[in-house]
Amino acid sequence: MDFGVTDTGFVLKSFLDIMKDIEKRYKARLQDNEYTLDFNTPEGIHSEAIGFELSKLWEELLDFNNQINLNTATGIYLDYFGTLLRTPRNPGAYATGQVKITGEKNRVIPAQTIIKYAEKEYRLLSNVTLDKLDNNEYYGVGFIQAVEIGDESNITSDVSFTTEYGGVAKIINDADINGGADDESDSLYRARLKRKQAIEQTATHSALYNGLMALENVKNVLILDPETEPATEAGTIKIFLEGTPDDKIFETILDLKADGILTLGENEAEIFEKKITRGGFSRKITYNLLKYSTLQIKVEVVRVKNEAEKDNRYTPLIKQEILNYINNLETGEGASYLKVYSEILGIDDIRKIRLKMGTIESNVQEQEFTKIFSIPLGQKFKINENNIEVFYVSE
Repeated sequence: MDFGVTDTGFVLKSFLDIMKDIEKRYKARLQDNEYTLDFNTPEGIHSEAIGFELSKLWEELLDFNNQINLNTATGIYLDYFGTLLRTPRNPGAYATGQVKITGEKNRVIPAQTIIKYAEKEYRLLSNVTLDKLDNNEYYGVGFIQAVEIGDESNITSDVSFTTEYGGVAKIINDADINGGADDESDSLYRARLKRKQAIEQTATHSALYNGLMALENVKNVLILDPETEPATEAGTIKIFLEGTPDDKIFETILDLKADGILTLGENEAEIFEKKITRGGFSRKITYNLLKYSTLQIKVEVVRVKNEAEKDNRYTPLIKQEILNYINNLETGEGASYLKVYSEILGIDDIRKIRLKMGTIESNVQEQEFTKIFSIPLGQKFKINENNIEVFYVSE
């Protein structure tokens, strides 16, 4: 089972999964398939402690993976997506309104004085002088603003406030206190960002990719635009296809690409061009068919767990591991010598190998573990069983 980032999402490696793998490594190291990891032994206690710490790290990796996905990011991580989409989170707002303050004649209530309703606090925005007379009571009208952001500070009219400031008999709002709003919640913000993302994913990329992948003769699609890495010039795209050439490809590109976007050829790929006339205008559509490059690989099996079983039984497994890795590389992605080496050694019972790799027969040799066989962007590595030889040798 694959753990970590997979095609179906992030798969958490649990404490139990970790301990199973540790036990398998003990079995391989001790060459004892009957070995059972006992948590009451020194190595069991040590392994359990390490496994627990590793499981916590995996949980943190899961949380981190969630935060780099628009569908699951929260808080400041979701704000980062907003920055990329040039769509900031809607900030909260303070509730505001006005109150009628009654009290001693000509009493001045200074700005920033705090008044309260229940547990909610508001401050006066300016000085209020109680110099108006109504039914033998002196009053003044002041504007207030909630101390805290949020819609909980919105209240209806005709409620009584309190204050610790002297000379005040009563405070009543003769109109609703409103306008308070919470910061935009993650769920609402995420929905808004996804709508923005859908709008910005024009036909020059998202819809074009989906439309080409829907064709029966197309196996894979890579589209470069000014925002990809590598990038194309503004107003241009490069389309790379893995599949069989067909006129439907030209028609689909013209149907779905944005007007005014030029389709470019890539020298390292096989270029296909066609002029299509619609509505009295002729347009040139270009796409690139991937070229394939191959590798030659020789595997020398030096040691296996049971030397009496060192025979061709391992050959199909070795070839399959190599084919799975090499043929699943993306276009333009280099092949790692270390990755091939590791995939073979990951086969149960294989203990030691010598690996020789090259792009042509004359340079098939052992390489540094850091060796990466590079390939131009318009090409892709592809091999078959005829490109792989497996030998069984002595040390």
